[in-house]
Amino acid sequence: MKKTLKKLWDFLLSAERLVMSASCVVIVTLVFVTVIMRYFFKANFAGMEEIIIFFAFIIYFIGSAYCSYEESQISADMMGVFIKSERSMELVKSIRGAVESVLLVIATGFCVDLVAYANRTGAKTTAVKIPYTILYFVVFLGIALMAFYTIVHTVRHKKNYISMGKEVHE
Repeated sequence: MKKTLKKLWDFLLSAERLVMSASCVVIVTLVFVTVIMRYFFKANFAGMEEIIIFFAFIIYFIGSAYCSYEESQISADMMGVFIKSERSMELVKSIRGAVESVLLVIATGFCVDLVAYANRTGAKTTAVKIPYTILYFVVFLGIALMAFYTIVHTVRHKKNYISMGKEVHE
């Protein structure tokens, strides 16, 4: 069972890295093509910006999820300056993670509503007609993955806090 979960975990992370990398390559390629078309052929592809924004959404939201996995988001956390005990820091991380988890689960619910709304209305972008359902699904996926990783890390910090307490009492 653990081996299967480890393989799924590794697959998920590999897929995220691949999607982020491919999206970066696509954006760079599209910007390059746009420059060539404008300056050498005096032509413009209406809607190129919409396609680029779609891939930027992917990079931003999947990248945010990946940062949640790495716990490398930008933060203004001052607790490390004031709290010197490793066990106390694990408690603070557990509490912070619990609050983040609740907020992210709520945000995930809002994203589900947003995807459903876009699907019902059939709204599409102006030039290229990309369905907003797809764009909003990327937002949902990123926030859902952030919630998942935050919950996993919160459980880990709670276990660390509890295990450090057992060492103190032994």
